[in-house]
Amino acid sequence: MTPEEVLKREGMTLPIPGPVRGTWARTVRAGSLLFVAGNGPFIDGKMEYAGKLGADLTVDVGRRAAEVTTLNILGALKAELGGSSRGCLGS
Repeated sequence: MTPEEVLKREGMTLPIPGPVRGTWARTVRAGSLLFVAGNGPFIDGKMEYAGKLGADLTVDVGRRAAEVTTLNILGALKAELGGSSRGCLGS
């Protein structure tokens, strides 16, 4: 079972990264390393969650924000690597 099949079974999908705003890059390659940046809890290009855990966000909301951010990072990695032939992100 591929990682994307596991995500699908759990009701999740990798988002397709939207356009980059500003002058930063979503991913940067340096030799065999790939760095990611600017991937927060965005849904459809809009910051969905903002604030401090415990002050502004409950633990459950913080967990959802972390989940959305992780999916955005994985989506950016998949877009940069071009699919399953270049890593562990499924086909």
